[in-house]
Amino acid sequence: YAKISLNYFIKESDNQKIFSLKTTPIAQISDKIVFEWQKPSKFPLTYEVKSSLETSSMRKEISKKVDFPIKELPLDIYEYTKLTAMIDTNDDIKRLASKLSSGEDDLYVVAFTLAAWINKNIKYDLLSAGADAVEPSSWVLKNRVGVCDELTNLFISLCRSLGIPARFVTGMSYTNDIQFEKPWGLHGWAEVYFPGYGWVPFDPTYGEFGFIDAGHIKLKDSFDSNKTSSEYEWKGRDADLSPKQLIIDVNVLKKGELMNPEVDLSIQLFDDKV
Repeated sequence: YAKISLNYFIKESDNQKIFSLKTTPIAQISDKIVFEWQKPSKFPLTYEVKSSLETSSMRKEISKKVDFPIKELPLDIYEYTKLTAMIDTNDDIKRLASKLSSGEDDLYVVAFTLAAWINKNIKYDLLSAGADAVEPSSWVLKNRVGVCDELTNLFISLCRSLGIPARFVTGMSYTNDIQFEKPWGLHGWAEVYFPGYGWVPFDPTYGEFGFIDAGHIKLKDSFDSNKTSSEYEWKGRDADLSPKQLIIDVNVLKKGELMNPEVDLSIQLFDDKV
C-alpha cells in the first residue's frame, strides 16, 4: 500500500468560509487529508484537492483593553508560550522584547509594537539565506534580513519571550510585488492569543497588525514553523516512493467591492503662506 497525509488544506476560520472541498481519489478528512492506495498497479500516483471558498478582511474587534502581562492562560494555550529550535530566543531577543514592551500594560499595544518593529527593521529579501532553508529567530535578528517565515518566527519569539501565546500560520497570499513570478504563493504569518477573544492575526511581512486582508487564505496553524506539508508511508517488496513537489494554485472567481477607509484624514491650511 501507499499512503499520503496532506497537512495543508482549506479549513473554516474567522476570515474564510468554505463552500466545497473535493478530493480525487476519495480521501479520509479530519485534521489532515489521507489518501491511500491498496496494491497500486498504475504509476505515478496522483492526488488532488479542490476547494471553493470566500475570504474577507473582517477584523476581530477588541472592544476592551486586555491586560499585559497576561496573568492566566488555559492549559491548551500555555504551550504556545514555549520556544523551539526555529522559534528560539537569546539575550538579544529578550532585551529587545523587554525594551519594546517597557511601560505598556495593554496586550494589543505590545503585540502591535513588536510586529511594527519587525516590519520596519528586518529587511524582506528573497535572496537571503532563509529563502532555501528557514533560519532561527536569533539568526534573523542578528542579520536583520529574512523571508516571511523568518520574520514571523522572530515576531513569535518576541511574543513568547514575554509570555504572550502566538502560533505560526501557513497559507496562501496575494501580492503585486515584482520580486514574485506569480501573484499567489505560499506565505507565513502569525496569530496571537487574546484572553477573552481568541486568536487574532498579525502579519509582520505585510504590515497588517490585528487583521489580515482578503488576499490571505489560511491552510494550517501550528506550534512551530518547521512543519511539512505532507507525510508519506508505504509498504511493499522492492518498493520506493519518490515524491514530486506539491503544487498549490489559486483561481479567483469573483472579487467583492473595495472596503471603505476606516480612517479619514483631512487637512486645512490656516494660511496659504509660510
